[in-house]
Amino acid sequence: MSDATSNGSVTRFSSTQIVERPKRRRFSIEEKSRLLREADACASGMVGAFLRREGIYSSQLYAWRRERDRGDLAAGSVGKRTAARATQRADTQRIVELEREIRKLKRRNERLELFEETRKKAAGLLGLEFKSPEIDEND
Repeated sequence: MSDATSNGSVTRFSSTQIVERPKRRRFSIEEKSRLLREADACASGMVGAFLRREGIYSSQLYAWRRERDRGDLAAGSVGKRTAARATQRADTQRIVELEREIRKLKRRNERLELFEETRKKAAGLLGLEFKSPEIDEND
């Protein structure tokens, strides 16, 4: 256990104290746009101080500038990106469903082919005339 002073009193903390994990910062489009405007307005050599003051990394600023240049920081772009992701997820889910159905139909087809082979062999052993369903279409 360790001691800590708080308001003149001694508080004891156990050595197994659970510390909450810090949450990742999320920046809205407005915040990103504001920070980009301020960074662009900074004098040469002052961007580093700006980044330290705001608590962001130069890589974030670089990525946001790329987003801005692509038009991803525009007002309507969030809905487009979200819709695109939703469509992609739906497409991926549909592909998975179709692949599952293909596997199921392949297994069913294999069983039917095995049954057809067995039926042909049995007809041959019993001396029965065997007509395949393809030839028997006119009957």
